[in-house]
Amino acid sequence: MFDRQIRQVAQKNGPDFILAKVKDFLAVADCAVANLEGPITTQPSQSVNTLPGDPKNTIFTFDKSVAAVLANHNIKAVSLANNHIDDFGPAGEAETANF
Repeated sequence: MFDRQIRQVAQKNGPDFILAKVKDFLAVADCAVANLEGPITTQPSQSVNTLPGDPKNTIFTFDKSVAAVLANHNIKAVSLANNHIDDFGPAGEAETANF
């Protein structure tokens, strides 16, 4: 999940920071698959700086750099079958597919 506090940590420390500790583990896999848990869009985050219970706290979008981060860490496929892929509607799903 690459939004909320994770997004802020990546902005501060660089996008590869989030997966840096598992890079070697992922590198030796024939195929690494992950649950994306939200769309990758060019839309601004709705959940950054929200608190639990705030209506936008669980509306996720991930920066377009996430696609490259996943690829750089040998994640070759992601599942979109989750409860947040539709947070930005069909346009968010389509945008995700283009990354």
